[in-house]
Amino acid sequence: MLNINHTVRAYTGKRGCMCGCLGQYKDSERVRKLAITQLLKDPDVVFDTWAEEGCLSVTTATRTRVLYLTSEGVDIVRKMGIRENQVYG
Repeated sequence: MLNINHTVRAYTGKRGCMCGCLGQYKDSERVRKLAITQLLKDPDVVFDTWAEEGCLSVTTATRTRVLYLTSEGVDIVRKMGIRENQVYG
């Protein structure tokens, strides 16, 4: 089961650029736990990987929510059967 130890940080903000100008990155356990719950319940969740890291994300008409994963988190999400998009590597 995916838990906060398998995550690095979370991002939430308006659609578009994710440099931080349209939203916020947060590292707190509370925010990452909330992101795990919300993203895993969403049928439109996207799982992207690069090298040994990855993220889960959902983009709606107005918002983007992203949860960055450790390499162990990537392995757990793969085992959960969520379709993977390899960005590179």
